[in-house]
Parts: sequence; structure tokens; C-alpha cells
Amino acid sequence: MRFTIICLLLLSVAHLSTAQNDTISAINNAAPKKTLRFGYNFHLNYNLYTWYQTPTTTSADNHSVGQVLNILPGLGGGIWVGDVKNWLLSVDANIQYLPFAFDTEQFTGMGSIAFPIATKIQFPIAKQNSTWLMMHLGAGMQFIKTDCYARPETLATTPNPFYTNYYGEIGFHISAVAYRLQHLREVELFFQAGAGANQSMLFGAGLKLTYWNAIR
Repeated sequence: MRFTIICLLLLSVAHLSTAQNDTISAINNAAPKKTLRFGYNFHLNYNLYTWYQTPTTTSADNHSVGQVLNILPGLGGGIWVGDVKNWLLSVDANIQYLPFAFDTEQFTGMGSIAFPIATKIQFPIAKQNSTWLMMHLGAGMQFIKTDCYARPETLATTPNPFYTNYYGEIGFHISAVAYRLQHLREVELFFQAGAGANQSMLFGAGLKLTYWNAIR
């Protein structure tokens, strides 16, 4: 009798242990697996406000130029890698042309052009089905030239080369994520601030529409 009871207890313990192992295995299998993907992106910039302070090499008094609501979108693209559910690391470059940027205090010419290159880390801060709220932090450099045309004759002999500013950027995104995470469409609001040699500075804010595509 005792032998029968002991056997039944051992069988019960073995069955319970097997059930626990099956439950743990099922939980592990159900847990989402991190997938590293990489791909490319295209984007359109719409600058809401842009301001540049020129270096002392182009003007002794550090004049500044700016433009509100640019009519021409900036164009750009980049490459990225990451686990889309948790983070994305990208390197982006674009061109920004402001045809009506000028100094309101003294006329030194019209227009500016810039070539920003930046590295960014992006991550979700809230998720609702296929619509995510994301944020990015970035840093990079811009190659800038102001007073591109219509310069007055008094400045005809003054050097006006491209100059470099280093800048930081923060942005907030509303992203539409595809079911298999192979596509990502988003609109973002971004802010930029930076500085460079000879007291040059920049500030910018705008909207960006980005199309992310995964190669793998």
C-alpha cells in the first residue's frame, strides 16, 4: 500500500514538473524575438524657420540671415540599421536651399544653401497598434553658404566661401509601422542648434516626411 502511494506521489511530482517546463517553454517561444534589420530611407524637409549667423571671415560684424516657411522642400536620404521595435541608428544627408534668406538689418545678398550630414538614434516612446510615437537624438555637421546671389557691389571682393557648423538635433515622430516591420512612414517635428568657428551659429525648426524601407 505504501509503495503504491509513493509511486503515485512520484508520478504527480513528475507530471507537475513536466507541465511547468512546458509552460516556461511556451512563454519563451511566445516572447518576441529581436530582429536586426537594415535598409535605406528618403525624406522631404519643410523648414519652418532657419537662422544662420555668418562667421567673421565673411563679415566683420557677424551678420545673420534667416527665412520663415521655406517654399522649397529639402531632399535627402540615408541608411539605417536596428531593431525596429526598440531602436534605429541612421546616417542621413540632405540639401536645403532657402532662396529668400536675407539679413533684415543690412542687405548683404539673398539665399542660402546647406548640406547637413548627421547620425541619429531613434526609439519608440509610445505604441498604439501600428501607430507609434517616436523620438530621436542626433548630431552632425552642416556645410553652409549664405548670400548666394544679389550681393551688393560693396561686398563683391569680400570672401564668401562655404563654412562648417556642428549641430545637435532632437525630433518627435508620428510613425505608421507595417505589420512585418519592413516599411515605416512617418512625419516629424525637429529642432536644430549648433555653432562653428569664428562665432558662426545656426538654429532651425521644421517638419520632415520620411519613408523607411528595409532590405532585410
